[in-house]
Amino acid sequence: MRAQIYWAPLLVVLAGCGGKSGRNEGPGAGPDGVSGGGAGGGMTSTGGGVPIPPGAGGGSAIATGVICDTNGASCSINGDSCRLVGASSEAASRYGYCTHTCDPNEPGACGNEAGCVRVGAEDICVALCPNDELGHCGAGSRCRDMDDGSSVCYPQCTGDEDCSVGACDFATGLCSASVSIGSFPVGAPCQDAEVGLCDKVCGEPLENFSICTGPCNQGTFDTCPLCLNGAGAFKTGAPGACFQPCSCDDDCFHPDAICDPFTGREEQGKTIFSFTTGVCLPRSAMPASKGIQCR
Repeated sequence: MRAQIYWAPLLVVLAGCGGKSGRNEGPGAGPDGVSGGGAGGGMTSTGGGVPIPPGAGGGSAIATGVICDTNGASCSINGDSCRLVGASSEAASRYGYCTHTCDPNEPGACGNEAGCVRVGAEDICVALCPNDELGHCGAGSRCRDMDDGSSVCYPQCTGDEDCSVGACDFATGLCSASVSIGSFPVGAPCQDAEVGLCDKVCGEPLENFSICTGPCNQGTFDTCPLCLNGAGAFKTGAPGACFQPCSCDDDCFHPDAICDPFTGREEQGKTIFSFTTGVCLPRSAMPASKGIQCR
């Protein structure tokens, strides 16, 4: 069963390479078109390789937290090796992760630039999130706040093709054999009790605005066409959530949403999001926006 994840206002978990999973995407898919993918429907991997970053698999030394090729990567920090994290006989990622197991009770077990966290059934070293203005977690991971107050680049799948076995669970960031996948697309309204309704996950990227969404990295299109930090500032590579693109207000699936013409983000609207006229956001979060009336 797929767990629910909520952002308040946007504490997200996850990026990678996902766009061919067969899950509904974009403004053309509507909640009225649900068919056969309800709460009990599982989905397996569709195949396809995962891009490996430069240096991985070629013998070059790479650091903790970088995705790697288990057939040849040389991970160099603190005795790391290229491991399949959170893997089991029923679910596994297509790519590895430079890390090693650790004891969370041992101070400094992962050095100064990584933390010891539980991923799946084991404790491993995970890189800390960059704290400079321009830094962000790399492919295959996402900045996630932990219970101890730290922020780490937690492993994150973004599509079923990231999994060699099983399917991507957007809530945990790991491949799973038991995730329930629905067919309601990004932007459709959802509630906590409606487990398995969304084709990604039910989340609250803005206060009192529960929609089908998914974690993503701003400036990328691997999880969804339109990734934003709620009503906050846009920052390439930073964590975001999937929102519904739109041409006018009536396109928005959520009854409390308007089609906002990228108010305060006009530059991104003209460049990276030039494929659409606006984004579906709640009226309460955009008091200066009048939306876009349909003609």
